[in-house]
Amino acid sequence: YQVQISRQLNPADPEDRGYLVDLPAGESELAPDEAWFAVFVKAWNEGSKPAAAATEFAVTDTVGADYHPLAIGPDNVFAYRPEEVPGNEQIPVGDSAASNNPSVNGSLLLFKVKIDSFANRPLELAIHSPLDEEPAEATVDLDV
Repeated sequence: YQVQISRQLNPADPEDRGYLVDLPAGESELAPDEAWFAVFVKAWNEGSKPAAAATEFAVTDTVGADYHPLAIGPDNVFAYRPEEVPGNEQIPVGDSAASNNPSVNGSLLLFKVKIDSFANRPLELAIHSPLDEEPAEATVDLDV
């Protein structure tokens, strides 16, 4: 897994509105103390056999606030989809909108984050292995 970029999203920005498509019912509005936070990732399978992609992610700040990505619907062409990754392939696939977007070049994990968490940096992304093997989790510090 590789984090391509992480950043706050601005719903008033035309590009960012495209990342906020097909949100779960009741999740399209932010509370006054919340912000959209996007993490764009690529996942590679460097082996020759198909492999399961990670299905569990979390963002944590330095005081322990924990956030999980929203389950974005099928109409969002940028959303991360935890599919089986064929051997020597990647998520997102090479000819997809997520892969060809020069701004982000990866699949979207979308979080609702308390604004206060941006002062409690670094934020950390945890990627939980879908397999029963070590390491069970990898972490990456995120830019804001």
